[in-house]
Amino acid sequence: MPIRGMFYEPPPSTLSASMVVPFATLLLREQPRIARAVESLTAALPSYVRPAAEYALNGGGKRLRPLLTVLVSHALGGKDKDQDDGVYKIGAAIEMFHVASLLHDDILDNAPLRRGREGTHIRYGVPRTLLTADAMVSRAFQTLAETGDPRYMVCATRAVIGTADGEIMEIAHQGSTEGGLDGYFTIIAGKTACLLRASCELGALWAGADEATLGLVAEYGHNLGMAFQMADDALDFAPSSETGKPEGGDIREGKLTPPINYHMESLDAPARAEFARRFAARDFSDAEIAELVRAVRAGGFQERTLKLADSFLDKAAAALEGFPAGNDAQAKAALAKAIEFVRNRTA
Repeated sequence: MPIRGMFYEPPPSTLSASMVVPFATLLLREQPRIARAVESLTAALPSYVRPAAEYALNGGGKRLRPLLTVLVSHALGGKDKDQDDGVYKIGAAIEMFHVASLLHDDILDNAPLRRGREGTHIRYGVPRTLLTADAMVSRAFQTLAETGDPRYMVCATRAVIGTADGEIMEIAHQGSTEGGLDGYFTIIAGKTACLLRASCELGALWAGADEATLGLVAEYGHNLGMAFQMADDALDFAPSSETGKPEGGDIREGKLTPPINYHMESLDAPARAEFARRFAARDFSDAEIAELVRAVRAGGFQERTLKLADSFLDKAAAALEGFPAGNDAQAKAALAKAIEFVRNRTA
């Protein structure tokens, strides 16, 4: 049975003893408050874009980023400083940044579906969807500015710039085999890890963490984000029956992920040059992509990618171990479960 994701509550019959505490307890405790915070920020958007925002924000995402914000804050002893569920509003702001970036991605990719549903830009049109994304980013920044602490804005701005840089670099390098793993690391550090890191850092800021702890939190979030993307790229070569996604999508899109890079490196020089030419042209037929998927599996390049992800997860675990003790032990245990989830995810 595919893992539905850390941030969905599995049916009670599928909960193992190791998952029950603090897993389901924290999900039940935190997700309704996160949902209310997201709804509150959405209600403040202009009426013209509000329906599109509601549609996009309720598209079945895991809401990983706001949950990390809340869990890190609780793990570090953070308490609500006002009557407005402040840390949940901070988490909701980071979720708006994330979903706005997805709206832009889907427009750039001309993707008809998002998580099995009609894309927001298909349902509401491109101009309205772009305005929706802009309004969400603006509202998120306003929420962070209302804290009165400029560090929130610095953190979020760095993350948004990093995300944009990563996305730009990925598009600019589509079809290229020149960057290798170093180029790949730079791309995913921006497009995925930046917002995950910021999600954790914002929770730490809310908890009043000192500089040393903020450094550990940044390490945790960055490495978790890097590994999450690598695991996702490995799953691109898993059977569609397990993931619900087409196999070999990154080959079609010309994205040089680790499984593809490892396969290319396994070829002799003439075959490698021919692969690079075809990859740049993106003219592989469906049958050829199916054969490449089989070659990646046979070569063990999925497993090799997951081992690479493990090296980042080990760094995340080491950073988490350094978090100060004596606060919410369940929240800290849930952050450890996030590492376990990324390591073992199958969908």
